[in-house]
Amino acid sequence: MNQSGVKSLDFIPEVVDKMNARGVSGVTYSAGDFLNYDFEDSSQDVIIDKGSFDAICLDTDTDSEEKYTKYLVEQIRVLDAATNGKFLIVSLL
Repeated sequence: MNQSGVKSLDFIPEVVDKMNARGVSGVTYSAGDFLNYDFEDSSQDVIIDKGSFDAICLDTDTDSEEKYTKYLVEQIRVLDAATNGKFLIVSLL
């Protein structure tokens, strides 16, 4: 597979270190918070979520609704509407 410009985000720095050690070309791995991306507004063409939304929705904390609302708003903020940005959620819910 020949990819370029792929950004992979995880909240666990040790996971990011392991992925960077693999040396996959065209992919940048970084640690971050999906409730507060470091990405500019409208800067992403595609976002793929594999389990993050599930984790928030299954959380029994009283502020979980606030978290998943903030999460969705953040995805919309960074998606590029001019290029019809896509948001794909791989979910078990």
